[in-house]
Amino acid sequence: MGKVQGDRWNRARVEVMHRWKHIIERIEAHDEAGVMALANVMDEFCEEAIVDRHGEQATRCEFCKGFLETGGCHGVLIDLNRAVLAGRWSEARSLAEGYLRRLDELRFGDESETTVH
Repeated sequence: MGKVQGDRWNRARVEVMHRWKHIIERIEAHDEAGVMALANVMDEFCEEAIVDRHGEQATRCEFCKGFLETGGCHGVLIDLNRAVLAGRWSEARSLAEGYLRRLDELRFGDESETTVH
C-alpha cells in the first residue's frame, strides 16, 4: 500500500475516533437517540472502502481496512445498539471504549514506522 493510500486511511481512522468519542459522551448523557444517530451511519472507513473498490462487485466491507483490521464494526454496533436500547449504559460505554481502543491502536501504512533519534 502506498503512503498516499495509508494517509487517507489514517485520516479516516482519526475521524472515526473523533465520532466515537462523541458517542461515549452521548452514552454518558444517556442519550439513546444521539448514540444511535452517531453510531449507525456509514462512516469514514465505509467511504474510503467505496473509493478503494473501484467498481468491483463486492461489498464495501471487503475493501474496508478498518473493518478488516479491527475485526469488523458490525458486531460492535449490534451489541452497542442492544445495550443502548435496553438502557444498559455501562455495558454500552464499555463496548464503545473497547472499540475506541482498537481504533487507537490501528495503523495503516508508514505511520507505524518511527525513527529513533
